[in-house]
Amino acid sequence: ENSDHQALRDGAIQAQRERQQQQQQPGEAQAPAPNMDQEVLPPDERRARVQELSSMMNSQPSETDLIKEVVAMLEDPELSPEDTLQALEALQVLVEPIDNANNMKVLGAISPVVDLLRAEEGTIRAAAAYVVGTAASNNPQFQIDLLELSPDIFSRLRQLLLDSDDEVCNKGLYAVGSLVRNQRNLSHTFLAGGGLGHLESLMIIPRATQADVRIKRKALSVAMDILQVRAQNMLIQDAALARDAAMAQRCCIGAEMLQWRRGAAMARRCCNRSEMLPWLRDAAMAQRCRLVSEMLQWRRGAAMAQRCCHNSGGCLLIVVDLNARCPAFCCCR
Repeated sequence: ENSDHQALRDGAIQAQRERQQQQQQPGEAQAPAPNMDQEVLPPDERRARVQELSSMMNSQPSETDLIKEVVAMLEDPELSPEDTLQALEALQVLVEPIDNANNMKVLGAISPVVDLLRAEEGTIRAAAAYVVGTAASNNPQFQIDLLELSPDIFSRLRQLLLDSDDEVCNKGLYAVGSLVRNQRNLSHTFLAGGGLGHLESLMIIPRATQADVRIKRKALSVAMDILQVRAQNMLIQDAALARDAAMAQRCCIGAEMLQWRRGAAMARRCCNRSEMLPWLRDAAMAQRCRLVSEMLQWRRGAAMAQRCCHNSGGCLLIVVDLNARCPAFCCCR
């Protein structure tokens, strides 16, 4: 059984080496030049060789198969602490790629690891925290899956920060930093549970070990990451408030301008009407007065001329000057 667990760990390390070789830049690994003198195999032998290579590749377990095997081991209640530690170390290597970390929920690997955060052995608690930190590093999808399956994950990690074992505390800080770094919601969740107080105690209370300085530096780094996220959040909120205030101010100014223009136009129309009506009324009255006065003068002059002509015995020509006060007339026989 120990040989099987060692083989699992070796398989995880071998998969890691293969990934590193695949990540090499082009040009670093050059294919060997073909040997022109090599004998060409017949078609049947070539097909047999291809099938042999294909069967060899298929016989090697994939990283998904290795993760499934690790999960099966962690769910075994009779698994020894040494084997559990080896399984967690193999899983930590396997979940370094982000795709494998995102498959942990589907493969059922999250819950067994989170349960081991409260194991009796400190080495197992540290290894489980290391797996959580590795999978959560710069991986929002895994963080969402982790909170969905384990809402109390920060409560478990805060207990690791208070652990007297330096390695457990160190790996707990690593997991917390991977979760809260550049994540506003997760930082708020960690602070809401008193996480900043735990970090402060790590920075203030001395530890009687050589890892005291390292833990203090890491706690300070995590606290700075959280405060940076909060500062960015405050800047975003201030920018939103300033934008809303500017928009409201523009709206108020626009409303006042519309009201002023509407009021000015109404006042102008009212003034024009009030000025126009008296003018029209006065003009009409003046015209009527002038017409009446002319009519009265004409009638008065005509009547006077008619009387004069009757008195003179006959009117041959009557000339009436309506602009004069008295009409002028000439009677001829």
